[in-house]
Amino acid sequence: MFIYLLACLLPLPYAMCAAAIGGAVADIIAGYAVYSVFTFVIKALLCLAFTSATVRILSGRNIIGCLICLIITTGGYFLTDTLLFGTAAALGAVIFNLLQAVVSGVVFVVVAGILDKIGIKKIFML
Repeated sequence: MFIYLLACLLPLPYAMCAAAIGGAVADIIAGYAVYSVFTFVIKALLCLAFTSATVRILSGRNIIGCLICLIITTGGYFLTDTLLFGTAAALGAVIFNLLQAVVSGVVFVVVAGILDKIGIKKIFML
């Protein structure tokens, strides 16, 4: 959800760097260092689905971006788990990756709506 917001507020290169580095470091700190390189790439790719060029955070493109992120997250971690642990383990993890993307999308829509109502982009001239 924070990555989605970053991608809507920051210029693309900055959002991609923040998402990639933040995601990879979080994996390392949480004890999942084996995922950190893959997370670096996957989280950077998520930013490509959003735009910061609109006046509002909650634009049509950014809502569609949530669906694109569902595919990138689920597919990216499925490929990662297949490579690291095999197809059976990857299939077992699909539901959790889907859940992560769906919850992130729902929370993003709610928070983006609130931030749009208070005019966060105008306040900070983003």
